[in-house]
Amino acid sequence: IVSSGYTEITYFRYNKMTKKKKVYALLAGINDYRQPIPKLRGCLHDVAQVKSYLEQTEELDPVFSVLLDKEATKAAIVDGILNFLGKAQSGEVALFYFSGHGTREKAPEVFWASDPDRKLQCLVPYDGIEENKSGPKYNLLANKELRYLINKISENNSHVLTLFDCCHSGGASRNAGGATPRQFIPRFLAGESFPERKWSDFVFSGELSSSRFQSESIKTLLPEGPHIHLAAALPEESAYETDGSGVFTRNLLDLLRRTGNRITYVDLQSLIRNSVKSNFRQTPQVYAGGGQTVFRFFMDLMPMGEGNLINKGEEPFGLMANVNYNKTLGWQMDMGRLQGVSDTQTQIKVESKKGQKDFIALPVKIGPDYTLLKFEGTEPDQSESYLAFLPNSLSSPIRVFLRNWDEDQSGLTFMEEKFDGVGPGVFRVDMESEADYVVQIKEQTYSITFPEDDKRPLTALAEPYSPHSERQI
Repeated sequence: IVSSGYTEITYFRYNKMTKKKKVYALLAGINDYRQPIPKLRGCLHDVAQVKSYLEQTEELDPVFSVLLDKEATKAAIVDGILNFLGKAQSGEVALFYFSGHGTREKAPEVFWASDPDRKLQCLVPYDGIEENKSGPKYNLLANKELRYLINKISENNSHVLTLFDCCHSGGASRNAGGATPRQFIPRFLAGESFPERKWSDFVFSGELSSSRFQSESIKTLLPEGPHIHLAAALPEESAYETDGSGVFTRNLLDLLRRTGNRITYVDLQSLIRNSVKSNFRQTPQVYAGGGQTVFRFFMDLMPMGEGNLINKGEEPFGLMANVNYNKTLGWQMDMGRLQGVSDTQTQIKVESKKGQKDFIALPVKIGPDYTLLKFEGTEPDQSESYLAFLPNSLSSPIRVFLRNWDEDQSGLTFMEEKFDGVGPGVFRVDMESEADYVVQIKEQTYSITFPEDDKRPLTALAEPYSPHSERQI
């Protein structure tokens, strides 16, 4: 649960998967862009590293379609998404990885309501700009087109995962600006924005006319398919490459290996941010679309609800935080004062994610969203990632009102029973006006909203009644 700076992460002792998970991996990387697009240096290396990671991960059975440089045209990428990733079925993964330039183009007026800055974020394929006698032709792959393609392939109920080391990440960037002595190169195609395209240039133009968007909702015409998206940076930031590879890709793969691939997307985002932000103005993002949840494990390598819980209610209520070693700052925990870490916590229990050994750490410096640690006695292995347990940690009390809309009282009863064991800091109130949050119990599902705002859930969760869903809410 993430709200008002408060996070609770359920942690499992991990079991090895007995059956390999099929992964359809479309990997696209472009260094050798044609003029006038500036060339890049680390994208082919990024693709090779992602491919190697998938091949070396014992639990995965990867099948590849690799598009490098001139192979990575817009038509080839679109075909790869629809006809290669579209093969992935329920229980399988459809992975699209892109390493290259990103940019923006002017949005048609029918998209202004959903894009207030009136710009579309775009990937730049190899043929992103083609010089003709009549002038340049643009073949950018816009976010609206990606939304259309993802919805198409998600109909098979596969786990759709997109990883972009560029600026249609959380915005799209790998800019060939002037390199510094350490060769920091941002991946973003410079310029205010590209001109508005003809409607016929959108991949969905044959199916959807622009006039329909004037009278119908974009959510109806271009529904968001279930997927998880990991982005290298915020829209206004650059995503850098250095030493021949993308900073985002390098840190992502390093953290996956260090955690044994058993990590949720929300934890992965937190760890990558801590690894990157000390050296770059780059903020990796994770987004769950179409009803997905960021609390899902990476590629479903650990199904939610399996494993042995460390905290089964026998320990005090508290938070689980990630701890990893940063070469610049030392040992770092990904929670700080905003999450309730205070000077009263003189000792912090740190546990190996492999369940082998516990350590005791002392907080050295508590920042707004991080804490620097030092260890008493034996120091952990710097190449691994760890978990810290913070008992009774909350930045402020959370007041919750339970609103039941169903004639059936069982959902309310289940949730009331669960609240009896929550612990200090989270408590029920009798009036909605006194609450910070409301658990809506409606049509045999749960969701979380602000008070007197039952139409807009704050999370993608809409869990049916079950012991697991009550705990998750």
